[in-house]
Amino acid sequence: MTTVLTVEDDPDIRDLVTTLLGTAVDEVLSAGDGDEALALAERRDIDVVVLDLALPGDRNGLDVLAALQAAGHPARTMLLTAYAGAEDRATALRAGADAFVPKPFKIMELVAQVLELAERPAHVPPTAPTA
Repeated sequence: MTTVLTVEDDPDIRDLVTTLLGTAVDEVLSAGDGDEALALAERRDIDVVVLDLALPGDRNGLDVLAALQAAGHPARTMLLTAYAGAEDRATALRAGADAFVPKPFKIMELVAQVLELAERPAHVPPTAPTA
């Protein structure tokens, strides 16, 4: 079973992505801000997070990504953003994002990338060496 979490503050984009991903995966959850996303990630098994970089509130997409990683969450992450410069892409990938999709995007390409991410092995947090 594949579960995707979309985190997008624009309700039109969030609804579009959620609806179209719903035709391709088993379950799609959605959140409008970082706090809501982290609450869902804490309670649910999520395989892929489609995460907008610019979010309202105290947490942007990179903050949410860092919080997921710090919690050892195994989800693969795709940053979806209007900030499409090379520096933005490099920053996102260095921060640990598995994919970076600039807006505007072609929805079928987004769906294909989400499906590809879902097939990748889950992130496994490093364990401390045993003596």
